[in-house]
Amino acid sequence: MYKLLSLVFALFISILSVTLVIFNDGTILVNIYFKQFEIEIGQALVLSIFIGIVISLLFIGNIILSYRSKYIKLKKENNLVKKEVQNLRKLPMQE
Repeated sequence: MYKLLSLVFALFISILSVTLVIFNDGTILVNIYFKQFEIEIGQALVLSIFIGIVISLLFIGNIILSYRSKYIKLKKENNLVKKEVQNLRKLPMQE
């Protein structure tokens, strides 16, 4: 279900972006601290989306790596507990 909603959302954004590029074929002036240049609106839109994706992946990648390390740590701990339980089951009961 999540993949379907993501696909529909991505398709909607793509159609919206293409529509904006088709109907707005003018140029805009981009001012950076050290440089100033003109680009088309479509190029600016694609560039801003690409930069947003890269920044999002950097933040999400950091979160994924931290969760992965926690997962590995918990998995090792779980294996140790399983071995301990198996060893305790092998011991005879003392009454």
